[in-house]
Amino acid sequence: MVLYLWERITEEQTGYICIFTETFLSRQGEVKTFPVFQQIELGALMRSETDVPFFRNLFMRMEDELVGSYA
Repeated sequence: MVLYLWERITEEQTGYICIFTETFLSRQGEVKTFPVFQQIELGALMRSETDVPFFRNLFMRMEDELVGSYA
């Protein structure tokens, strides 16, 4: 329900992207009513440089969970 696009502008790619499935999100309520699905500009969140350490840590923790033995 949200448009997204990844455009490669250099050979070296850095950063993270995270897309959740409807099944995952539906545990939190009716997905179609979430604000992110009401306004297209909310589909991507651009963060400031001061936010980088927090979000880098968050994505690294999610990656650890993904490759770990967590069921």
